Amino acid sequence: MGAQFPYNIGDVIRRGTLHEKFGGGERGGISSPADHPFVFIFTGDEGEKYGYKDEFKPDGKFVYTGAGQEDNMTFDRSTNTGRWNSDIRDHKKNNEEIHLFEKSLIDDTHVVYLGQYSCIDWHTEILPDKNRDDRSAIRFRLERVVDTSSGENPADITKEDLWDQAKASASEKPNRRTATSTEYETSESVRRYALSWADGVCQGCGEEAPFLNQNGEPYLEIHHVNRLSDGGPDHPDFVIAICPNCHRKVHHGRRGKQFNRELKEKLEDRRDG
Repeated sequence: MGAQFPYNIGDVIRRGTLHEKFGGGERGGISSPADHPFVFIFTGDEGEKYGYKDEFKPDGKFVYTGAGQEDNMTFDRSTNTGRWNSDIRDHKKNNEEIHLFEKSLIDDTHVVYLGQYSCIDWHTEILPDKNRDDRSAIRFRLERVVDTSSGENPADITKEDLWDQAKASASEKPNRRTATSTEYETSESVRRYALSWADGVCQGCGEEAPFLNQNGEPYLEIHHVNRLSDGGPDHPDFVIAICPNCHRKVHHGRRGKQFNRELKEKLEDRRDG
């Protein structure tokens, strides 16, 4: 899982430094270094002026729009944009890793590393191009790659063990607010700790999880009471598991800020307990 890749989630990097180290084009949203098994993809808010945006979904998957500012997007490798799109689609077949970066507000030359991802599928949508003409756009669905090399059985791990692992993996984000239209995805260890503590019960409304996921586990979503995109830490003391309805309430509800304060108080009680 990217053992030779030198960056950690949350690192702020000058994009030029990234390409000096690995190669690849310094402009555009997709870059495929010729001498390294990586595909770099860069996200920001530019697409919003064309009527679309890259975004994290509630299930943690990231939807990324392919390359091509005019006409239909393609996988035609005779063109640069088609080659870049096919590099994402075929990265597993080519034994290449996708690494996701987001543009930073520090300045236009810096990016924030969001982690290693895998393309699990793609589809097309009718979206406007830069001339506001409708065209067929490629939308990739990406999933963060989690290191399972330790071989540990989650059923044998205590809450104390999970907290220790989560604290060890916790990352302090840059103090400056980075440009984002989404929530960053939490680390796997922190996520596991929050879900284990909730034990299938929403920590917002106190109701059982509304359904089971595909693995037969209660489905709850992870919420950072201090948003990572605002510089908050990816730390177990600031992460809580809540149902999808409560998650929408805290982000979009009329009393969302007050509800978030109530969740913070519950986390304080959890820490004190």
